[in-house]
Order: sequence, then C-alpha cells, then structure tokens
Amino acid sequence: MTISLVISMAGLDDSLERRVVMAAKLLGASRINARIEPWDGTRRDILVADMSDAYGRTAYAVARRRKDAVLPISRTGGALDDGTVALSSSCQVVELQNRLREIALQIRTPVTDDTGLIKMGAAPDAVLGLLELLTKPGAASGGDFVAKYGTYSVVIRRSASRIIGRSHSDLVAAKSNLCGSAWSARPAGRDDLPQSTELVSMSLDAFLITACELHERKLPPFPGRHQLGHWPDLGTLTDNVEAMQLSALLSRNKASVDELALRTNIEKARINAFCWAMSASGLFDSTTRQSVAITDQAPPEDAPRSIISRLARRFGILFGAESTGV
Repeated sequence: MTISLVISMAGLDDSLERRVVMAAKLLGASRINARIEPWDGTRRDILVADMSDAYGRTAYAVARRRKDAVLPISRTGGALDDGTVALSSSCQVVELQNRLREIALQIRTPVTDDTGLIKMGAAPDAVLGLLELLTKPGAASGGDFVAKYGTYSVVIRRSASRIIGRSHSDLVAAKSNLCGSAWSARPAGRDDLPQSTELVSMSLDAFLITACELHERKLPPFPGRHQLGHWPDLGTLTDNVEAMQLSALLSRNKASVDELALRTNIEKARINAFCWAMSASGLFDSTTRQSVAITDQAPPEDAPRSIISRLARRFGILFGAESTGV
C-alpha cells in the first residue's frame, strides 16, 4: 500500500525548509508519497513548525487544538510544555525522514469506518507504542517494566497500578506519544525504582484514560463485550463524568462499544478510548464468560451499595494521597 499525504511548513528558515523537502522526497523509499505545501491555516496531514518563530508557534497551536499531526522544531529539541518531543533545529535529513515516516504511519491506514476510527484488521500495526506494550500478551503486559521513548522513560508498576517518571515531563511525554512507534521496553529491576521523593507518580488507570482520550481518533475499534472486574482508580479525574458513567455501566454488566453508545449520549470514539484504557490497565474481567446486555432492569439490592461504598473508599483515599497529575 502506498500512503499519500500533504506536509505543511510554518516558520522554517531556508536551510530547514530544504532539509524537510529532502526528507519528504526520501519517504518514497517507504512507499510514502509526500507533497509539500506552505501552511495557510487549513488542515494538512502533517505540520512541521519552528517553535522559535512566532508564525510557527501560531500554526502549532492551531494544529494542536485540531489534534492534527505535528512535528515541532526547536533550537535545542526535547519536550515542549505540552509533552510533544521536538527535533533540534540542527537536525539532519535522516532524523527528519524517520520522524515524518513515524508520524505518517500513525495517521494513515487503508480503511476507516463511518466514525473515522480505524477498522480492526485494516492495519496490522494499528495499535502502536506504549499502548501496545500494555495490551499485548507478554512479559511487559504481565509485570512491572520500564518503557523508553527517546530520552524519556517511565516505569509501569502493574502491582500498584501506577506509572512513575523521574520528572513531570516524562509522564507528559508518555501521554503525548502514547501511540508512537519508537517505544521500547524491558522488565523493571530493583535499581529502576530508587527511593527518591523527587519521582513523579500517578494512577495508571487515570493516565491511560486521559492518554487514550487524547489519541481517540487513532485507536482501532475495541472488539468484543467486556465487564470491569474492579472500579478504575480515577485519581484526579473526579470531574470526568463520562469515565464515571462508563465505569458504572461496565461494573454492572458486560457490553460492547456499540451497546454503550446506544445506552449513553457519549461519543463512540470516547467510549472506544475508555475501553482501550481499561484493557491496558488490566481491569476487564477475563474470567467472566456469560454475556449480559445492558438494560434498564434494576440491579440486585446490594449492587448500588457496593459501587457507592467502593467509590467512597476510593475517593476518600485519593483526595488525600494524589498530589501529582498530568
């Protein structure tokens, strides 16, 4: 399959523009046909913006609000305030080529359904990066592990349901690049969790909910009907009404994304993202076999009390303990 896309540039100097044009031409070796156009405020597949230029910063802000794909350039490179990893303005053509190819493969798939979501099976690598490490069977999904993306790294503590970084920037970068293809992982060792008060930690469930919402248009439809085995640790997401509603429904009965969309007023893409987050957190009950459709039938008398008590205990603890959020 050949991918066709349009790359726009904003605020780049002549030297950087030439390197981007050359990198775009080299994408042809990866069966990616890229056309370069100046940014004029309209949607483009990928925006390359120089953050040291006022016009580049404006274009970047507009593209981020639209959730368009962006490749920022800064003088020194590294994470921006929103966690997006920028390339250095002195980057070489091969670095630009690799990043553009990575972004292109994330945003382009052969087939989509009527909601704009990727159809399951249409692209073999539809789920990428950290989310894939968390959902696929294997050592990474079964225990604590260290995940790295460029210079950033996080520790996934399955046993404690926490994600830990050495700085706030690590967690922000992990969220912004959740579906990036450059993630690597290895089992966590004793030295990966030093006793330091400067480590930043947050609920893994809350992290995945917000990260999957950020990338909800990139995620393939979540298959099957599932039920929550445990109420998610929403951490600082106490104002996320949609997550609360979906948690309540899926705590009572098994359901699919389509069934939840019919039962609620929540957008299908948001429901789909929530289901991916719960799967990555390991909260879907894999032991239940019987499918129970969501209905308006009243639950057993002790069910509401159980949910409410769990919520009260959960929030009572978290309001006092959760000090860091992303």
